[in-house]
Amino acid sequence: MNSKLAITAIVMFAVVMGIASMTPAMATKNKVDLCHYSAEETIQVDPDGDGTFEDLVIPEHWDDINISDNGNAVEAHVNNHAQDNGDGTFTSDFEITDAGTQAACDALIAAFPPPVDETEV
Repeated sequence: MNSKLAITAIVMFAVVMGIASMTPAMATKNKVDLCHYSAEETIQVDPDGDGTFEDLVIPEHWDDINISDNGNAVEAHVNNHAQDNGDGTFTSDFEITDAGTQAACDALIAAFPPPVDETEV
């Protein structure tokens, strides 16, 4: 009986190890880095928690984000987010694929930085 339990334990251990080695590969999602534009937005905030709301303007900004490449998320970003340059041209979200596109994104972020969350400072 003990040898049967030992063999069962060894087989169960092997199965668990096999599943554990496959899990990271199965969990890996296709992700891409995008240079993302966010238009100016006004939101209502209650800074004191007393029920008195105030307008908070979040300025337009660019940011480097990582999103799923599954479905149409990338296409939706590229087609729906664009900065109006004021001269009839627009700069759309774009995928960061190499040092050149990373440099272009970094330049946009420097020109239009994301707002700083005071709790992060």
